[in-house]
Amino acid sequence: MHHENQHISNACSDNMNRLRIIEVIILIGTCLAVTAAPLGLESPNGRFAVGFGLKNIDGAAACAVYNISYDDKSLITDSRLGLNIKNQPPLSQNFEVLETSTKSKHGSWTPVCGTRSAYPDRFNELRIDLIESAGSARKLSIIFRAYDEGVAFRYVIPAQAGLDEFTISEEATRFVFPADYSGWFTGYPQGLYDKRPISKMQRACRPLVIEAGDKFVAIAEAGSLEFYTPMVLSAAGSNALQTEFRKGTVNAAAPVSTPWRVVMAADTPGDLVERHYLIQNLNAPCAIADTSWIRPGKVWRNTALNRENSDMIVDYNAAHNYQFVHWDTGWNGQEYDDEPDHPTKILPGKDLLGAIEYAHENGQGFVLYVNHQGLEAYDLDDTFSTYNEWGVDGVKFGFVNYESHAHMAWLHKAMRKAAEYELMVNIHDNYRPTGYERTYPNLMTFEGIAGNETRDDLGTPANRLVLAFTRTIAGAADFTPCYFDPRVESRAFQLACAVVFYSPWQYIHWYDRPNTVIDKYGPGLEFWEQMPAVWDESIVLEGAISDFITIARRSGDDWFVSSITDEARTSELRLSFLDPDKKYAAEIYKEDPDNKLFVAKETRTVTANDIIHAKMSSGSGYNIILKVDRGSE
Repeated sequence: MHHENQHISNACSDNMNRLRIIEVIILIGTCLAVTAAPLGLESPNGRFAVGFGLKNIDGAAACAVYNISYDDKSLITDSRLGLNIKNQPPLSQNFEVLETSTKSKHGSWTPVCGTRSAYPDRFNELRIDLIESAGSARKLSIIFRAYDEGVAFRYVIPAQAGLDEFTISEEATRFVFPADYSGWFTGYPQGLYDKRPISKMQRACRPLVIEAGDKFVAIAEAGSLEFYTPMVLSAAGSNALQTEFRKGTVNAAAPVSTPWRVVMAADTPGDLVERHYLIQNLNAPCAIADTSWIRPGKVWRNTALNRENSDMIVDYNAAHNYQFVHWDTGWNGQEYDDEPDHPTKILPGKDLLGAIEYAHENGQGFVLYVNHQGLEAYDLDDTFSTYNEWGVDGVKFGFVNYESHAHMAWLHKAMRKAAEYELMVNIHDNYRPTGYERTYPNLMTFEGIAGNETRDDLGTPANRLVLAFTRTIAGAADFTPCYFDPRVESRAFQLACAVVFYSPWQYIHWYDRPNTVIDKYGPGLEFWEQMPAVWDESIVLEGAISDFITIARRSGDDWFVSSITDEARTSELRLSFLDPDKKYAAEIYKEDPDNKLFVAKETRTVTANDIIHAKMSSGSGYNIILKVDRGSE
């Protein structure tokens, strides 16, 4: 069993001053007695505080219990911690504190692909080593980290007699809120969201966003899941959530560290989206020495799978600042059967190798769809080395299994193996990321989202405007905008999705073919042509879950601002984020007032003091490119 080592730099003196053992406010709940002095820590900025103690609770003695406050208000009240081990007593009670230790970090790191040029990485850490006072005296450690963006904790089972090999049947982690707040629930990673009380939630997907009074809270999972089972969240009483395994159990051997459980909190839901990097922070640093082959960009999905269509895509891409052509399912043999053909088999008439060569001759990368059944049935080294020899730049894993410990073990192995052969990766369908792309940045994007190709209730603007505030906290989302497809109701909305839903690979023509790319819908594609796929800065300017959102993202000196809305509204977009000493040329791409399917363009000069009144009809969008007026410098 792999035990992830954490290499943490020593703290700056100011952080060490903040990190201290503190007296904790009496934990709220059904505690009967305190059996150990409470411990705690604060975040570097002092907004988050964590308390820990051993309590007699729920009829059990000396249980591990934690609480979290934010801005001096109770966020998570008295909540039990622990693990249930198959054929052994629960590892959650009769504890004594054996030892404690602290550390801090005050730094930042640079992502290969990201929403910012650098992510802050500041935390204070408290490790509590516990030992059972009765029975077999098993040991368990709990590590808490308080970041400026939220709190994370994980379990560590050290090497010890009796736990050489064992099965974790359940993780008994609870999140008890002060009240039965409501949040945005879905039980399926590509499902429909609805707002419901905590007490009505069963097997909720993470990240789970809760409206907790005047704050917004997100409960998430972070770190490698290679040796674990993905987490879901279910009601455990009127105002409590408990972790469950999505499927099965965890086979383990000490020493073992579990993934992190994360509690983020913010004044607005947009702040949670901006701070998504906390999930990446809780992963190990980049493990790839040379990342020069990892390239973001805009991708055109080829479904016709013939040279004529593929070459047309390549020609269009090369002329319009797109970077990749993607060959989707159908080039290979039997791929969905229990006995699939080898994933290097090319069907007759599919000139795949010629298409790859033509793409490279014209400066285009090449992405290849491969169904998981073929990948799992055959040797990955053989498959990926062949793709590397062909000149394939990236692989899209299709219909990956996502529920169990075994599923995670294979998937993480495949992600790392792809890096050995310099293959970038896009993972579909229900897997949701946990920040592993920090360690392996060849992981470009992930589905785990009801993308723009979905119809009916899943495809409503309201459901997409829940996804914009929930799923995006987990990381890059392959939202697959559809521009020319007949299902589109507003092309201004489609343009905005590529800014609202961050992805280093933007599949911005999911169903389109290059012979449909004409100007009959207006100049909207000029927006995508100029848009990058990664950013130096990102700001959520406004938003309300399921209602509307506006995001501004900067690349170099240029800003791209996009809004989407459910109901008709006019947003007052204040440009105060711009450099106050410069003027900007604004290109505005909005809905044509005479036809919702058309995009109209207008230009004007603006400054940081200006307000743009962005008028949108229901289910529409608004898009702006802001470029520095060089004459104003």
